Amino acid sequence: MVSGEGFTAGGGIYIAIYDQMGAKLYETRFSAATPAAVVTGTRAEVPEAHPFTPSAGGKLFESFGGLCGAQVMIRAYDMQTAVWSNWLNVAPLCDSAPAQPVQGYGPH
Repeated sequence: MVSGEGFTAGGGIYIAIYDQMGAKLYETRFSAATPAAVVTGTRAEVPEAHPFTPSAGGKLFESFGGLCGAQVMIRAYDMQTAVWSNWLNVAPLCDSAPAQPVQGYGPH
């Protein structure tokens, strides 16, 4: 599972997963960041006990399969700003995987 924030709210995001050398491209996906949140209502409907703090942009939540035991690098491209995120190094481990790994086995 991958998450991030600071993307263009409601905008398109391209997610790419590569091996550690950047030579093999794993699954890619187009997604969308969460839309901007708008809070409306009277002050009585939004009490101080529960303040609302908006994030600095849209958020992203995605999950990918078939990566058990692989060491990969993930990054996302915000299509509205034409900016890539930082690389995220990930080594998904699957506790429920059998002794002999099977491609795509288990949750990631």
